[in-house]
Amino acid sequence: MTNSLRLDVIVPVYRDAPRASEVVRALLGCAVPSDLLLRIRIVDDGSCDDTAAVLVETFGDDIEVVRLQRNLGRSGARNAGAR
Repeated sequence: MTNSLRLDVIVPVYRDAPRASEVVRALLGCAVPSDLLLRIRIVDDGSCDDTAAVLVETFGDDIEVVRLQRNLGRSGARNAGAR
């Protein structure tokens, strides 16, 4: 069945893979109707650590990771993830 509805969840993160992992696990654990596609987009807001790599390694294709070259702040990262 083709999903007719899509819910995009944008999660800005800056140097905090453990907390972002908790958020992703909680989202993946949600009951989602079969006609709803849940897309989790993590926006790494210019982290200088391995946050993005840890999330990709942990969750693979269950998430999409957008890496920003510099820190734009929470709202800037959220807006970048919405594009």
